[in-house]
Amino acid sequence: MAQKVKIVKNPDLDFFVGLYGGDDIPTKQDWYEKSEEYKFFLLEDDLTVKELDENDFYVKKANGNKLKIFREKFKNIIKENLNSQHPYRKPEKLEIIISVSMNEKRMQEVDIDNLSKAIIDCFNGLIFEDDSQIVSLLAFKDVTYLPVYGVLVGVRRLERKLSWVEGIKLAHIEPIDD
Repeated sequence: MAQKVKIVKNPDLDFFVGLYGGDDIPTKQDWYEKSEEYKFFLLEDDLTVKELDENDFYVKKANGNKLKIFREKFKNIIKENLNSQHPYRKPEKLEIIISVSMNEKRMQEVDIDNLSKAIIDCFNGLIFEDDSQIVSLLAFKDVTYLPVYGVLVGVRRLERKLSWVEGIKLAHIEPIDD
């Protein structure tokens, strides 16, 4: 018999949603692949012809609609969890926390910034008016050894609390004694 588990939201989050099961979380990066069908040439100003490196050209994959399907599915889940406070209005500042679970192969292939963008785009107009309201973004990908992939997203309103990364300083300035 399968073990039952539940996901417990961090109480410091103002909004929390997740999607587990099915395919990996797609990105625009997944829409394209290197072109192998065509050779590309550039006509220079002096009318010489230069062959271009095929690594510079990508074409849309036949199965590029996975991102569209993901967006529709995730937006529907987000809509089911909306309340009267949504969308959070400008100029309110927000912190977004994203956790994406995937297999090891996917971990090596996909960029965290592309994953984040695909996920955040689903929140625009629903959870917040515009993604320019995001002042802090924590995003990570991890490997799951279960056959279940997915995403968890938390949103924190920063009007009355500090960002979770507020105390992290990359550097500081010190006076120089002459």
